[in-house]
Parts: sequence; C-alpha cells; structure tokens
Amino acid sequence: MHEICTALLRSLLVGAAGSLLTGAACFPAPAPVGTQVTRNVEAIAVVASADGHSGERGDPAPAGDPQEPPLLDAWSLAAREDGDACRSNLSAAGFKFRALPDKPRADTSGCGIPHPVIVSRGPTGIAYDPPIMIDCTLARALVSVERILQEEATAHLQTRIVRVANLGGYACRPRNSRKGNSLSAHAFGSALDVSGFYPAKGAPAVVARDYAEPKRSSPAQDDRRRFLHAVFGRLRRDADLTYAVGPDFNASHRDHFHLDRGGWHFWFHR
Repeated sequence: MHEICTALLRSLLVGAAGSLLTGAACFPAPAPVGTQVTRNVEAIAVVASADGHSGERGDPAPAGDPQEPPLLDAWSLAAREDGDACRSNLSAAGFKFRALPDKPRADTSGCGIPHPVIVSRGPTGIAYDPPIMIDCTLARALVSVERILQEEATAHLQTRIVRVANLGGYACRPRNSRKGNSLSAHAFGSALDVSGFYPAKGAPAVVARDYAEPKRSSPAQDDRRRFLHAVFGRLRRDADLTYAVGPDFNASHRDHFHLDRGGWHFWFHR
C-alpha cells in the first residue's frame, strides 16, 4: 500500500492529473468545513451525562498501561495546568482564598482535586457562602462568572451582588449521587452549584423560588426572575465554563445552577 501511495504522489507532483482520483483511495478527501466540529460535538453530547454533568473519568486506559489516565477526563485536564501559575492568577485578580497542596493523582475512589483551593471571596468582592473547595482552574473561571453577575445585577436589580449562596463544590460522589453512575465533575473540584444571589440592597434572587414564573408576582419578583434568566443565559454563552445547567434541564437542578469546567466540550473549543 505504501508503494502505491508513493507512486501516486510522485505522479501528482509531476502533473499526472489522472492520479488524483486513484490517490483518494489512499488519502480520503477532507470533510466539508464544519463536519468534523459537528461530529465532535455529537460525540460530546453522547459523553455528557443525562443530568448535564460533565467531567466523568472517561473510557478505561488502554490495556498494558493501566496507570495512564484518559486523554480528556476531568482529572487530566485540570492536572495538566500549572497549579502555582493558576494560584498566582487568583492572587492577581483579587481573590481571597487558601491554597491546599497539589495532588499528583486521584485517590483510591478515583476522586481528588489536582490544584485545590478554598475560595471565600471573589475578584469583585462577592463572598461565597459557604467558602468553596474547588480546583484552581474553576476558581479562575469565576472571574468571568462574577463579571456576568455584576453586569446583570446592575441592569436588572440596580445594585451589585455581594454574596453567592452555594450547595458546594468538591464532593466525591457519582452523578446525581446515584450508585452506578460515573463520577460527577464535583468529584474533581471542577463543578460548583450556586443557589442564590444576594444584592447589596433588596431581596436575594433565589433559584428555587424566583427562577420559575409564578401565577402572580410583584415587580420586584419580576426583576429577580429576569436577573436569574439573564445570568443563566450568559453563563451558558459567555462564561469560561464547560456547561451551565439549571432548572430548565431537569428536576435535579430545580434549586441551583450547576457550573462546570471539567469535561470535553470546553477543552475541544479552547
């Protein structure tokens, strides 16, 4: 086969136009523009879990090399980053956080955070209640998250967000805590669930209470609902995240936004 291909290439170089069609048998024609992207996105859609959580461990390593992690699993993607450089980014951006020792590998349960940090306050002054233990790479993405929060709070609530309530970051558990499911992105510190946004003045915008449209509402409630929908839409489009999943997806997310930076989709389009 090699000799045939070499001969065809030689013919092509000397201008033998008739070899073009035959050469296609050795080297398939490139797919139309966008085809490969579509195929990859379709593959990603299959890999993404039914509950919207990305960042699972992926397929097993090839036989003969059991220690080699999957190419695009959540652990490998975070671990390939420079932890010291990432923490320097957090300091420069104005985060208040505590650094924990890097981990060279996941634990025996398959869980762990490569570059763990505990974030208590973000770059725009938002306090995280309670402080969140996540990977540094997700913490760094909160720069874009907070920018969106403050812009939409100014537009819809005429104030700034000063506190974000959350349901936690790191948790060594399977997706939706269902036995038999693959590990959630939370198991690598690559996901955060946020449940409420507290402005400097006025009532908080709480996902469980204010996201859905009620039968009757006040102007203030309408403002909070518009704020939440605007934030969620921009988190999906504009934030430095893999996925943002919320109440529209399924009942498991009725009371929070799942912010995820752990899986295939983000890194494919990075």
